[in-house]
Amino acid sequence: MIKNLTILFSFCIVLIGNAQNTFSKVEGLPGSSEFGTTVVKTSKGFLATYGDKDQSLKTYCLGTMALDNKGNVLQKNTFCYGENAIVRYGRGLLLRNNTIAYYGTLQQYDTIKKDFTTWTALTMFNELGDTLWTKQFLDSAKHVSAGTLIETPDSGLFLIGDETINATGSNPLILRVDKYGNEVSSHSISSMGNIAIYSIIKHPNGKYYGGGYKNYGSTGDPFVAEMDSNMKTLWSKAYTSNNGLGATLTLLSDGNLAFGSDTLISKHSPGLYTTRKQLFKIDTRGNILWRKLHDEVGESNYYASLIETKRGNIYALGRRKPQEGIHHTLTKLTPQGDTIWMHQYAYEDIEGVNYLWDMVATDDGGVLMVGDVTPDSSRYQDVWLLKVDSNGCVNNNCEKTLVYGLGVSVEESKPIQTVVIYPNPVIDGKAQLDGLEANVEYKVSITNLRGQVVLLTKYEVNQVLDLSGLMSGVYQASIYEDKGLVAKEKLIIYE
Repeated sequence: MIKNLTILFSFCIVLIGNAQNTFSKVEGLPGSSEFGTTVVKTSKGFLATYGDKDQSLKTYCLGTMALDNKGNVLQKNTFCYGENAIVRYGRGLLLRNNTIAYYGTLQQYDTIKKDFTTWTALTMFNELGDTLWTKQFLDSAKHVSAGTLIETPDSGLFLIGDETINATGSNPLILRVDKYGNEVSSHSISSMGNIAIYSIIKHPNGKYYGGGYKNYGSTGDPFVAEMDSNMKTLWSKAYTSNNGLGATLTLLSDGNLAFGSDTLISKHSPGLYTTRKQLFKIDTRGNILWRKLHDEVGESNYYASLIETKRGNIYALGRRKPQEGIHHTLTKLTPQGDTIWMHQYAYEDIEGVNYLWDMVATDDGGVLMVGDVTPDSSRYQDVWLLKVDSNGCVNNNCEKTLVYGLGVSVEESKPIQTVVIYPNPVIDGKAQLDGLEANVEYKVSITNLRGQVVLLTKYEVNQVLDLSGLMSGVYQASIYEDKGLVAKEKLIIYE
């Protein structure tokens, strides 16, 4: 559905060195509601894919929108899977033959079982979004949702899904198909708890690296696995977040890997968390080269996907929720992960429904971000196309979106204060913290060696820290104030 709108950002041309076109606009199909937009770069420009509802909100199809390099719509199509609903958050991939493979999730309610059946579909499009063919992969005994996909050397595909194994567990399901979508082989990556992989890259060393999350009951962490040419796991590691946002991997020009996430600051109630944006760079053995925390504390603040520029800088698409409302953000970072600038974007206003789900680099040095919005207080969503230049600007009034610029708000995960826990080791379950400022309320997070948060509490100077509920062992104490991390200290407890 498209309406006449007064939008926050208008279309304009910005001249910075070479001409870079910018725009912020919505596109949709008459009488429909679009959601979960993703985008791939093509030789003609871009192809966006999204879920597409009809006015009854009962039929869920797959929509495609072909764009030229200036964001002009070349063609729109809708493809429906019969009575089966397409579920949001599939992934598209440009193949070597210039076709686009889309791996998505289908769902239908079974009136006999009184439950949903969930399975996956692979659909092939040309660069204008015309459907070439589709294949569905259904096992009525399982629930499988689509994660990601990657092309194989023989022009087939690895399709990575998420297979539900019981009421509390799921594993990655890896399906290999030939170039016609015929199944060649399949296997699961078995583990305790929940593991999902929804990003995959092939490294020049011949290995595959999958990124996602690993869940430990009520908390989870970003998860990375190295796999061989048959997608068999060689090693896997989880990285401390304690909140569960997964790792969307990016291969850097130096051969290392990077991904964004969040990191838990405090948990107010089930489903309500305060976090900060977190960024990792790791080598091909999973060792952390650097880890950085950015931006202020807010509800569900995170980095999602990353892009590396030709000069080695990183663009990070993220989310922040300060007091005045929800924003989606684009941050430019140095190769060392320090912030250069951050812009925040809203389509009409910060109180509206604004989502940015995916992004690609553009030939002029800018970034095209795609999402969906509910404009003009409507209950329908449209596709949001947001093209910014290499400085994150969408028009001449660039300061309107700028949160901070060069040299401002650069924060790392290194402690900024020396804090002493005494006594340490703790013998009677009581301790105090020395080195903190008076009249400041701190938060103390205690994690065990598995990275699980075992205690979250408030703390002020001269207060006694009650650790009597913790078993003997080695822990890590992280101390936070409103501006973020203050210190991290090793903590030993004896009974």
